[in-house]
Amino acid sequence: LRSSDAAARDEFSSGLAIKGNRIVSGAHQDDYGGKEDPGSAYAFQRDLQTNTWIQELKLTPQVPQAGGHFGVSVDFEGNVAAVGQHVEDYDGYVDVGSVTVLSLENLQPRLPE
Repeated sequence: LRSSDAAARDEFSSGLAIKGNRIVSGAHQDDYGGKEDPGSAYAFQRDLQTNTWIQELKLTPQVPQAGGHFGVSVDFEGNVAAVGQHVEDYDGYVDVGSVTVLSLENLQPRLPE
């Protein structure tokens, strides 16, 4: 599998979770929005008719930060995903990190600006 917008040094599969017919894969060095390495994660669903994997969503942090590395770790249960971002800055502190919890069911694909 590859993301629909794969590029050099994205580090796709840096975080990976597989359960049944769904895969969530991090790409913690994905660049977009004029920023270097804010990171992202991708959700794939297996089409049972064709036995192929289809990208459902690209997940990004609400506020992408250069060097944030969103997607360094991922996991999901059912339709809820948790995506780690180990060097996010927060409230004046550097590299605090965070976990973003997202619904894979009702989430609209978020595209880079």
